[in-house]
Amino acid sequence: MLAAKADGTKLPPYIIFKGKRASNLPKISGCLVVCSPNGWMTRELCVDWIKKTFTSLTTNKSLLVWDTYATHQTNEVAKELLQRNALQKFIPGGCTGILQPPDVSWNKPFKGMGIRSFTS
Repeated sequence: MLAAKADGTKLPPYIIFKGKRASNLPKISGCLVVCSPNGWMTRELCVDWIKKTFTSLTTNKSLLVWDTYATHQTNEVAKELLQRNALQKFIPGGCTGILQPPDVSWNKPFKGMGIRSFTS
């Protein structure tokens, strides 16, 4: 998960490795490192990301704009954002590459770094 504030400040990368044992995860400076059985973002991890990143933001209202991935649209995620005075808006399917430039400029090179899955 890569995100930034509107002023361009990047939030710490949230890296999800495939695996079951969080105790064996590598330490990566400046990054939040977690695991899930299949290496995908889960509802629980999404809530964890909000808790860990939105605590560093101001208490002013904020807007989170992200894609329509099912995990993002859960009641638990919406509740967690509301507790932090944040609204969320979803980018329509097929428009992420157009309406969310970081998806193209950050995610593609990040995913192409050749980081291998963490298995346990």
